[in-house]
Amino acid sequence: MIRKLKSGQYRLYSRKVDPATGKRRNLGTFETREAADKHGREVQYFKRHCRHLTNDAKSRYGPAECIGIKKEVIAGNAGKAHV
Repeated sequence: MIRKLKSGQYRLYSRKVDPATGKRRNLGTFETREAADKHGREVQYFKRHCRHLTNDAKSRYGPAECIGIKKEVIAGNAGKAHV
């Protein structure tokens, strides 16, 4: 969900309400609506295509790195430096 702020920026919120707080999670603030939409699509892609990652790997790596670390996670090398 995207809302326009008083400052003129747009904020992306999670689709689901957090049961503990009763609020939606802030997923970022953007200058344009298009940028917020784009990030929302990236979040959805990451959620759907990165299920092979552990929760720990998801927290360390962003959507752009999702595909690249697939082999590392499978090989058991997640989080180790490349040589």
